[in-house]
Amino acid sequence: MVKNLQKPRSIVANLLHYGKGIVLTLIALFITELMNQIVGERYIFVYLGAVIASAYWGGLGPGLLASLLSVLLIDYSLNETVGLLDNPQDLFLMGTFVLLALLINWMEEKNTRTRQNLLETKTQLELIFDGVVDGITVQDASGRVRFANEAAASLMGFPSARFMMQTPIGELRRQFEMFDEAGKPLEISSLSSRRALKTGQKVEQVMRTKHLITGAERWQLSKSAPMFDPQGKPYLVVNVLQDITAQKQAEQERLRLLLLIEQQRRRLQNIFDNMPGIVWEAKFKPGELIPEIVFVSNYSEEMLGYPADNWLQDGNLWRKILHPEDAQHMIDQITAIFNSGKPGILEFRFIARDGRIVYVEAPMTFIKNDANESIGTCSVFMDVTERKEAEAVLARSAIELKRSNEELKQFAYVASHDLQEPLRMVASYLQLIEKRYSAMLDDEGREFIGYAVDGATRMKALINDLLAFSRVETSEQELKEVNAQEIFTAACQRLETTIQETEAVITCDELPTIKGDEALLVQLLQNLLDNSLKYHSDQPPKIHVGLKREDKTWLFAVQDNGIGIDEQYLERIFIIFQRLHQRSKYPGTGMGLAICKKVVERHGGRIWAESKVGQGATFYFTIPA
Repeated sequence: MVKNLQKPRSIVANLLHYGKGIVLTLIALFITELMNQIVGERYIFVYLGAVIASAYWGGLGPGLLASLLSVLLIDYSLNETVGLLDNPQDLFLMGTFVLLALLINWMEEKNTRTRQNLLETKTQLELIFDGVVDGITVQDASGRVRFANEAAASLMGFPSARFMMQTPIGELRRQFEMFDEAGKPLEISSLSSRRALKTGQKVEQVMRTKHLITGAERWQLSKSAPMFDPQGKPYLVVNVLQDITAQKQAEQERLRLLLLIEQQRRRLQNIFDNMPGIVWEAKFKPGELIPEIVFVSNYSEEMLGYPADNWLQDGNLWRKILHPEDAQHMIDQITAIFNSGKPGILEFRFIARDGRIVYVEAPMTFIKNDANESIGTCSVFMDVTERKEAEAVLARSAIELKRSNEELKQFAYVASHDLQEPLRMVASYLQLIEKRYSAMLDDEGREFIGYAVDGATRMKALINDLLAFSRVETSEQELKEVNAQEIFTAACQRLETTIQETEAVITCDELPTIKGDEALLVQLLQNLLDNSLKYHSDQPPKIHVGLKREDKTWLFAVQDNGIGIDEQYLERIFIIFQRLHQRSKYPGTGMGLAICKKVVERHGGRIWAESKVGQGATFYFTIPA
């Protein structure tokens, strides 16, 4: 218990303190003498008023002093000589007065100590309540706050407990909105304090309060307990208010995280269920190279015919269905990955439940703990059977293609020599017949010989174009740095005669060094320029070779002022043997642009044209930079 340690009073303070008893006794003496003069009798019990007042205002000391002075004055007033009372009646009166005075002093001293103890207890409780982190309030039956500690004031948004207690109950209710845990507004009658007063039992309640002025929201746990009057009826209620805002926020965050985790789990499960591969996870066991499988996705049943439960129940299932020829290779792969400590890829074969051989590719990585130690591994068994079969088909096709290319080379050799030789002989002898026997032939005969010579010539040109086309297909020349400017010059030189005959003007931008097959690129540019020269309008041809850099490619553009091309044929012109004009008007084999397309594709680019009839044409092609 806390005791008040008072400093000793000074002399002046003592005089003032005990002077209360003297002054009050003198007042009683004055009243007694005044009454004696008025009614002719002294009322000695008036001095009891002085004793009571002295004991009440001054305490035990002034009260006893007033009692002593009163006894002396009463004794004097009865006999006019102090200490000579011999009348039994006077003695009885004096004794009664003394007893009453002592009783009054004793009772007043007891009341004073009681009040002091109550004050000390009240002070201690206030100190304790102000030190408690929970809010504590006391309300009466009307709802008025009779007591509140600072924590309660802070929780309810008031500057101090005193301000809270001085605020009218109606104003308190207008400043707040209260909701239950479900967010439903709370009526005054449903508050824990009101229910505790109504039922006489302790009530707990979780609620959310919103301060309508500041907008602040808090969660609180309210515990209300009633206090009873002597008749056993509840008349006050003590409320303990615990701020659980942080707890509620943490709970809401936990629920949010749990919901997020559940969403992620479902999303991950959905991915696992729809992934065309078996997702599995395994944990390392001390002393064993092969970890224990702890998770297998449901796709295992679709891929191999074994449900996920089979894998978890039988840790050796994967060994049982592993192709016997891959057992040692599998162990070697796992050992190499473990020794490297880095992710790797396993390749092996499983035997499915229905007997199928399933080729598997399994990227494997390690699961680390906080200390960056490997505690497990996870992987995805991907069914690559179709890919392996396709690779086998591709390998066979590559072999077949190589054989076909060899045969094509042989055919090209034969075509370039054996096929062209008879054509030359046919053309030569026909021309010789025309020369020697011209006089013997009529116009129709000479016309027929002309047709035959022209056919042989066109056949030779067609064979040459087919050879050029096949050389593009079978070219094994390594791409290297070449000067595009020199390629442009070489192409123009090959077309020099045609350029002079048509009075063409051919220009170009500054062309860079590119990576390619020089012979094929000369063929490409020659064919495009020849095409522009061939399909020129009535005006002398004007051809420009432009260049533009686009990201990682060079964009070439061959632009002319020729007759143009109908837009509906812009794709058809690159197909082999496709012609848009009669041979009699524009000679050719229909192979030129097809060869261009093959050359561009051989270099990893693409080719296209833009044109309108009568407005010239522009041929674009790209070459990787």
